Amino acid sequence: MAFKMIEFRNVSKIYSTGTEAVNNANFSIEKGEFAFLIGSSGSGKSTLIKLILKEEEPTEGNIIINRKRYYIFKKKQSAIS
Repeated sequence: MAFKMIEFRNVSKIYSTGTEAVNNANFSIEKGEFAFLIGSSGSGKSTLIKLILKEEEPTEGNIIINRKRYYIFKKKQSAIS
């Protein structure tokens, strides 16, 4: 049985300028699964990647990577390796 490598639970990111880049995102990617991130310019693709890599902090919600809560990782620490 595969487990969820990346999971977003009600994740939002609002920048200090008021720009809402991600609004209540809910998804998971299981170990061994391929995922593609597509969308128009300005739709939040880069922000999602930055959230996964911990280059950005979510405004709300939980990010779970490799069965560990996001907040326990230091900035730019790899949780996926």
